Amino acid sequence: QAKWMRPGYLGGQAPLIRKSFCLKDTPVRARLYVCGLGYQESYINGQKVGKDVLSPAWTNYKKRVCYNAYDVLPMLRKGENAIGITLGKGWFGMTTGGNEDGPFWVQLSFEYANGEKEKILTGQDDGWMVYSGGPIRSNSIFHGEFYDARCEVAGWCSPGLQLDSWDVAILTEPPTGELVPENLESITPVAEFMPVSVTEPETGVYVVDFGQNIAGVVEICIDEPLDQQI
Repeated sequence: QAKWMRPGYLGGQAPLIRKSFCLKDTPVRARLYVCGLGYQESYINGQKVGKDVLSPAWTNYKKRVCYNAYDVLPMLRKGENAIGITLGKGWFGMTTGGNEDGPFWVQLSFEYANGEKEKILTGQDDGWMVYSGGPIRSNSIFHGEFYDARCEVAGWCSPGLQLDSWDVAILTEPPTGELVPENLESITPVAEFMPVSVTEPETGVYVVDFGQNIAGVVEICIDEPLDQQI
């Protein structure tokens, strides 16, 4: 029953999206349905929803668009709550020329112990806010990600955030493809690898060898002054 929305700007940065809502009691059932193109990561009250990455699955967006479904009951509580979403370009951005605003669609359905049911919906509930100044300044599956830690927003997906510099998300036309549930196994992290060697072939250039081909992301601990680029 939700409608499609999008950030109100064009640019390579990954938008931060949030909405605050209040529950009059602790629900007994709660499910989040979400599609963010090209990729989405969802959060409730500061916690990431699900263990999957690179969701939803890549499809021909002119024919089919997948949404993800999550049981989020343990993450909700009586009183004020907040849902957050961050969007990546993914294949959607590549197939649309890279400048397409990431459209998103969200339906949060929950039920109370007395049988009463409620929904939080994009396009029908006010308060869906967007921030374009987050730390992911650009992102691409082939060209990687530029992350500026100086732009991190503490508590951006938690209740009680001040929204002075946030903008209102706007309604948009849906993708032409049919919206369907994702019916294949999600991509999830399965292992961690330590490097087998770190070399410095020239000053300031490091090569980290993990001993095998992997599809993954790198975790690095640094102790450098502000504004140092890595």
